[in-house]
Amino acid sequence: MSSIRLTTAVTHSFFASNILFAPDSNKCVALLTLNLSAAFDTVDHEILLERTSSKFGIKDKVFAWFKLYLSDRTQFVNNNGAKSDVHSASCGAPQGSVLSSILNLLCMSPLGDILRIYNISFHFYADDSELYTTFSNSIEVHQDKTIRQIETSIVDIENWMTLNKQLKLNSDKTELVIFYPKHCQLLKPLAVSVGSEIIKRGNSIKTLVLLLTCV
Repeated sequence: MSSIRLTTAVTHSFFASNILFAPDSNKCVALLTLNLSAAFDTVDHEILLERTSSKFGIKDKVFAWFKLYLSDRTQFVNNNGAKSDVHSASCGAPQGSVLSSILNLLCMSPLGDILRIYNISFHFYADDSELYTTFSNSIEVHQDKTIRQIETSIVDIENWMTLNKQLKLNSDKTELVIFYPKHCQLLKPLAVSVGSEIIKRGNSIKTLVLLLTCV
């Protein structure tokens, strides 16, 4: 495998260009997609409202509007006309609108702070999340350091999710792709572990708007 084939309607995006052109600078790229369970359903309303105020400065009438939008929501299950009891919904970003994606991103924003600590780049949109970082293939220790950074950051992400009552990382559906320059072989096989799970490594990753493939 050598180069990258990119199939997308937004090939000019910043996310794509960072990954696409790194091998041209003799850099390798480790790209990891995070598969998250029930990303919208697990947004805690109290945590979300506190975060919109403290982290993003949303106050007064705008804050009151957000609070009203999220309050007094109920849910029930309808199975072929048989309805369950109605219960209050204290979590969940209502789906079906642009606002629900924004609310989810506001709630997940601290994940970006975690990844910056490890100098790992990221791309979030709704429940579509990718982590990526570059490393040199010339020294084996660079590869090992990169893998350790990714693994440690994922542990911190999982801890954050637990503390914030949000999300669950599906390690068996999380994917890893390594892109590297033409006519170059990795010094050693690379694998990322999450707990006892080894993240499967593939030749391509399909994100929300991108198909990135090693060819």
